[in-house]
Amino acid sequence: MLESQCRSFSGGVVAAAVWLPLVEPPPIQPLPQNARVEPQLSPANAELLANATARLEAFFAQMEAQGVAVDAVAAAARRRRVLASDSPSGSGAEGAAAAGGAAAGAAGGGLCSLRLLLVVELVADEQMAAIMPINSIRNAAFLAVDTPLAAMVDVDLSISAGLAGRVLSNASRVGELLSRAQSQQRTAWVLPTFDVHRNVSRGEKSAAVEEALAVPLEEKTTKLQAMWRDRHRIHPFAADRYALGHNATDYDRWFSGLEEYPSGFQEGYEPWFMAAREAMPPYDVRIRGRYHDKITNVRHAMKMLTFMVAPDVWLVHRPHGLSPSHLGYRNSRAAGTWALEKSFQRDGKTSPAAELYLKADQRFFGDVIRRTNDGSYQPVVDETWRHCRAALPWWRHVSSSSSSSSNFPLEHTLPPPPTLGSSSSSSSSSAAAAAAAAAA
Repeated sequence: MLESQCRSFSGGVVAAAVWLPLVEPPPIQPLPQNARVEPQLSPANAELLANATARLEAFFAQMEAQGVAVDAVAAAARRRRVLASDSPSGSGAEGAAAAGGAAAGAAGGGLCSLRLLLVVELVADEQMAAIMPINSIRNAAFLAVDTPLAAMVDVDLSISAGLAGRVLSNASRVGELLSRAQSQQRTAWVLPTFDVHRNVSRGEKSAAVEEALAVPLEEKTTKLQAMWRDRHRIHPFAADRYALGHNATDYDRWFSGLEEYPSGFQEGYEPWFMAAREAMPPYDVRIRGRYHDKITNVRHAMKMLTFMVAPDVWLVHRPHGLSPSHLGYRNSRAAGTWALEKSFQRDGKTSPAAELYLKADQRFFGDVIRRTNDGSYQPVVDETWRHCRAALPWWRHVSSSSSSSSNFPLEHTLPPPPTLGSSSSSSSSSAAAAAAAAAA
């Protein structure tokens, strides 16, 4: 998934955080305040961490090597093009090949500039290890972003060729976007997103993704729309399971032309969007898993930013299996699902961990709704994120300026995470999940 996303954003920056939960049953020895030492891991967890680190380092080295190779091919193509154009004896075939090679590089044949983080979380039981702290991971990934424009997109999304190949390669367009994003109006751009239709066969799904990503802008209203309306290869994201999440983007209007337009709001709206890096509010870390994770952030952001729908960029979701964090796992074979089916006693009632998780999620989301409605909402962040944001040089000026501003107030402390249960099991989850921030 991450490699595909990186390939879809040739020349851009992708910062990705990979989560590794390590189960360390209580008691975990508390560290002294301001301690600069790592907690002592069990031998099994130390081995898991070493293996995960080695795998990520190998993946990063592989991507770097591929990027160097692509750069070398592009440079060779440029040299051939110069030789063909400067030499009277240069054949037309050579010139065409050189131009074709250069065009392929510009059209997305290269790779992104990848920044990769490993986020390790110590948890007390298998239940917490099964529910990904998706918002904490998003915040961690965003710490590695230092570009003026940024978009938080999940790792299973790829980016249409237009963003890198047309929008960001146009200096005047970038200047206009930056000016509007950093103005008092604080413009943000919704990135329309598509899913592969469930009727597309498993063997054809990847081809459908690539086809939708490669559609030229001038064929958006014809070829791309036909993939939805006529051929039933794609459809607006989650339209078959959660239409409220993206209805307000108004895909009928998006396909009607090439002009941007204001995005309305509908309860449950959760689009991916691009904005000035400094204007992107953090995600509320009380929300774990795949329920209300983006909704809380968008609900907050739409009260501070002016949302427009980007007319010339789109995302496509790559199909994959469900994780335990999405309770649709009950119909899957996702690792760790057994932990959420285990029952616990709470308030005189026996309930499965999954039910306790949903109750905690609903409680936190209810608090977000109340506070966004009365204007008192502040995203809850953790102290580690706050420390990094204050220390990193590309974020330090943002943290210092926001501390005296009421635009993006942050809570200073994080309440304890919900306890879904306890487990005497000493085995660890080795599953890793990724969230990526693609920076423009």
